Amino acid sequence: MPYICDISPNRGGVGAYVTIRGYRFGTFATQSIVRIGGAAATVVSCDGAPNWADHLVVVEVPQLDAGRDYTIALHRADGVSNANPATFGVTMDVLGPQVACVRPVQGPEGTAVAITGKLFGTATGSVRFAGNVAATPTAWSDSAIAVAVPAGAQSGELTVAADSRTSNGYPFAVTCTVGTQCSTTNCCAAAHA
Repeated sequence: MPYICDISPNRGGVGAYVTIRGYRFGTFATQSIVRIGGAAATVVSCDGAPNWADHLVVVEVPQLDAGRDYTIALHRADGVSNANPATFGVTMDVLGPQVACVRPVQGPEGTAVAITGKLFGTATGSVRFAGNVAATPTAWSDSAIAVAVPAGAQSGELTVAADSRTSNGYPFAVTCTVGTQCSTTNCCAAAHA
């Protein structure tokens, strides 16, 4: 049975992207669906395919009335749904940046990372890795950003900020390079681990 561990964000306007994390989501098939308040939510595209993995799904909030909380139901291709309640509050907020896809989803410091989505704007905003560590974008457009994993970044959610608005979080795992060992949050020299 699918289990939803976390959604990011838990509130937002129609058209916002919601990152759903958990486990046993299965693989995407035409029968796979996420419903928010009973309305089908479009699974956003990542590298030309629906962004649906066994542990993560990104959907777009469908047209719903603002000012209410709605139940999220994730239905796998085999028809089995999540048993734990998850809710999303629909607001009238103006949408900011929306992250659809991050590739790769893990890597050590210096790894080139491509972020795709919408509403990033044309003026360069900011990208933050877990630990509130800023990354310097090397390219920026309204739908694509290129960055490298910065020193001190931790495993957790990556976010994009533009025009005083922050995106949905997207998981990124910081791995260690040769000669280092990982703790639960960062890498250190093997001699000091």
